[in-house]
Amino acid sequence: MKAVLAPVGSRGDVQPMLALGAALARAGHEVSLCVAENYRSSVEALGLAYVRGGEDAQHLMTRREVKVRGPLRFTKWGRLIEIGRIMVREQFAALEEAARGADLIVGTLLTTAAPSVAEHLGIPCFRACYFPASMPTADLPSIVFGALNGPPWFNRATWKVHALVDNVGLRALVNEYRVTRKLAPIEDVYAHASSRLTPLMAFDTEFAPLPGDFPAVHATGYWFLDSDEPLPADVEEFLAAGDAPVYVGFGSMPSADPAECTAAVLAAVRRAGCRALLSSGWAGIGEGVRDPRCKVIGAVHHAALFPRLSAVVHHGGAGTTAAALRAGVPQIIVPHMFDQHYWGSRVSASGLGPAPLKRRFSADALASAIRRTLGDTTMARRARAVAERVRASRGAQRAVEVLEQEISARAGARSR
Repeated sequence: MKAVLAPVGSRGDVQPMLALGAALARAGHEVSLCVAENYRSSVEALGLAYVRGGEDAQHLMTRREVKVRGPLRFTKWGRLIEIGRIMVREQFAALEEAARGADLIVGTLLTTAAPSVAEHLGIPCFRACYFPASMPTADLPSIVFGALNGPPWFNRATWKVHALVDNVGLRALVNEYRVTRKLAPIEDVYAHASSRLTPLMAFDTEFAPLPGDFPAVHATGYWFLDSDEPLPADVEEFLAAGDAPVYVGFGSMPSADPAECTAAVLAAVRRAGCRALLSSGWAGIGEGVRDPRCKVIGAVHHAALFPRLSAVVHHGGAGTTAAALRAGVPQIIVPHMFDQHYWGSRVSASGLGPAPLKRRFSADALASAIRRTLGDTTMARRARAVAERVRASRGAQRAVEVLEQEISARAGARSR
């Protein structure tokens, strides 16, 4: 079986697909990753084939000048829509060539080109879903309205607005490709994708239950990428020099004022009386820090670092939340957008962390959350219990089995 995996987004979107690719390769399948250039070394280190899939999401989100036209040109949504258009153009340019001769495509939420490319090539398309609100449901709002969970009628309405935004931003691009491939134009980008995709729910459904109105889906559990990569020597030295520190990092979330965020974190650490590792991330926090209780770090493998911490303060990305769950440490979530609000509410409701903080938190608010978390032995015990269940799951292996069964069933149907 030849599989093309086409994740789009930040490391939290890509790393689980690397885990799936490695699991497919171990099962004897041929795997290509169609992904941004900055992940090439990670792909090739696993012995998988690399295909350039478009521009780095971090560069697009934080550094590239993007021209936005129309009534939304002065809003953040206008920029996000235009970035989405850039991504989709690049996807169509790369994915069709990468998937020619393949048996299947697996994309992520932002892999908008995948359903049409798969339809043109006559192969099935799957979507890796990292959180429950990955398709319309009355139980949860669209991620565009992630902080505004409401009654069923409201949640349904948010999905209609989501579809409208997708259609305004992307339908013309999708239909441009489809017309050139003699495929019928579509009216609704999201509805077409939902009808063409087979969802793979790549998260722990006991921690994050599936909505009651979902169709039949494949719930596999988390896809973790194991690595023997050691922590940097200076990080090991800091860990060995005192009590287990708190981690503070906001991953792929940029900051309007990194200096202000850094000052609030440093003040909170002093007031809470703990040590801390500050991950600079896309926000660029930690510049100029000289406090001996704090160390600024770059990207490190969460699986190696998180089990050695006392708590993890983060933005609530699906990947970071999963890594903290697996590590068995409490979490303090500072949601910025999209599904991060959902993960913040689940962590709090499950007793694995305090209530989520505001994006522009004060030093006092963070210090209070840290003190409460470090002093709560019940919270720590719950985190360890959840970790046992999450570590025992075989999410990537289960996903491989699902893909094999689906392809085998389709082959059998064609032969009859």
